[in-house]
Amino acid sequence: MASEALGYEKKIKVWLPPGYDDSDAAYPLLVVHDGDAWLDKGMMVTTLDNVVGKTVAPMVVAFVEPYGQWWLEAGGSTTEAYVKMQVDELLPELEERYRLSDSAEARAVMGNLFYAFSSAYTAIKHPEIFGKVGIQSVYTGLGHGDDLVALIEKGSGAKTLAVYLDWNRYDVRNVDRDWNMGDDSRNLAELLGRSGYRVTGGEVLDSGGWGGWRNRTDQLLIALFPMQ
Repeated sequence: MASEALGYEKKIKVWLPPGYDDSDAAYPLLVVHDGDAWLDKGMMVTTLDNVVGKTVAPMVVAFVEPYGQWWLEAGGSTTEAYVKMQVDELLPELEERYRLSDSAEARAVMGNLFYAFSSAYTAIKHPEIFGKVGIQSVYTGLGHGDDLVALIEKGSGAKTLAVYLDWNRYDVRNVDRDWNMGDDSRNLAELLGRSGYRVTGGEVLDSGGWGGWRNRTDQLLIALFPMQ
């Protein structure tokens, strides 16, 4: 997909639920940021194959590849353009190609680490577009952290947005760069709660890494789109 908002192309890989081709139903949509990592290290297709139709409702899942200078769109200087790409370009493109439900509560974004910030920023800024968000071990220090706080405190999506946020007790940190995903996640969860948002998840007795994150993918998916 050629993005005018970003000025470069994005490769999108799409997973379709079993029975999609034999149905005329409209499906929920999950947009996964840093999609290449989720497909490789997160082994997410295996999780989807195991849980969709059992504990998780059938959905269309779009994996968005990162950009070379990924930190710019994951909380840095092109974060606003990255949000615009999702709302004005990616969503219409997916709606044209696939049968998707047209309500916000049937759309979600998710990501971890730096792209957890992009996911949170997108959903909190546009709860009328994405009614659900899944976040793991967020880092808020790439430049737009204050903007995210202001959006949350404004509370425009507090009554409608469903948030799943988890982190590890021994999470990713970098003393030299003053990174601490555990502290950032805890602070974000507390701020969301004080501002009236519905937050599930919480701290897990685990350490940062893909082993822990992918082991909780099923819980994140159930929280966003439980099987009815």
